[in-house]
Amino acid sequence: MSTPVENTQTHSRAPNISEAVVQALAAVKETDPISVDPLYNAIDPEALDMLFAPTLNGEQRPGGAITFELMNCLVTVTVEAGDVHIDTDTRSER
Repeated sequence: MSTPVENTQTHSRAPNISEAVVQALAAVKETDPISVDPLYNAIDPEALDMLFAPTLNGEQRPGGAITFELMNCLVTVTVEAGDVHIDTDTRSER
């Protein structure tokens, strides 16, 4: 079994959280972002962006997280810092 690899990327490094996920996956997989599997294979990218976007009055949303699997990685997005955590040691590889 491979050693888990974790990568963290903040929301501020990309225009939206779905792009941050693509960039973080590309970094973990050591590939170009264009080579990352489409997010819609695992989650609706527009819904993901809306879930973590500020409220209509501009306030940050209260705490929360979502986890999904893509490209044999567990991707966890947290609302507190807009972080993207990627763990390459998924259940499907165990």
